[in-house]
Amino acid sequence: IKTASQYARMAHTTVTQEHFEMCIDQYIRKILPPIKQLSAQEQQNIATYQAGQALATFLLKTSEQLIKVTTLPITKQIVEDHVWNKTEPKYHEAVEYGKCFTYHESDTLHLHGEEQLQAQIKFLLAGFAAEKVINGSTTYSYYTRDKQEALKLAKQLVFKGVDEKSIPKTMRDKKTECAIELIEQYEEEMIKLLEQYKPLLERITEALLEKQILAADDIVAMMMAQ
Repeated sequence: IKTASQYARMAHTTVTQEHFEMCIDQYIRKILPPIKQLSAQEQQNIATYQAGQALATFLLKTSEQLIKVTTLPITKQIVEDHVWNKTEPKYHEAVEYGKCFTYHESDTLHLHGEEQLQAQIKFLLAGFAAEKVINGSTTYSYYTRDKQEALKLAKQLVFKGVDEKSIPKTMRDKKTECAIELIEQYEEEMIKLLEQYKPLLERITEALLEKQILAADDIVAMMMAQ
């Protein structure tokens, strides 16, 4: 509340919901101001990727709803790999550009059925698909963690609850190959889906390039105007 009041005083106005949103963006979502000047191509890639994921939250039956999407840098806590004490994971802060912020409409224990897992995988791949639809190609150089998470979820579908370490290596390798094939299949499906909404995807991308932050209502308004 104190910070919201400071924002209002700086704007010479009374405290509004917008000032509270600014506080949430800064202290909870940890959205940062631009840190460095990105090239036009980098800005285009980030905006396209985030536009693809944002649109996917409306097109897919995911368990989460979009709050807002940004192309600005975000401070993220990353779990460190190869730590000795696995019971107490260590974290370090990293800065990444762009993110879709979502929420669950109801309390959840993160128990996802097969359909929801498929939708979540497609959401994670939607940014790569959007780059191919808008830019013609993707280098997969951005958001590699999304690709890794998609593979992890695809393995859940393929292994069906079986601990992959408990089965023979040949069977494990075969199932992993099936998971990779699923990733390729779902990405192709997302490309075809986003192609159907290409004008809208382009509008969201352009709006992100201009405003850097869009609320879910902004995207809904663009969808209604289609």
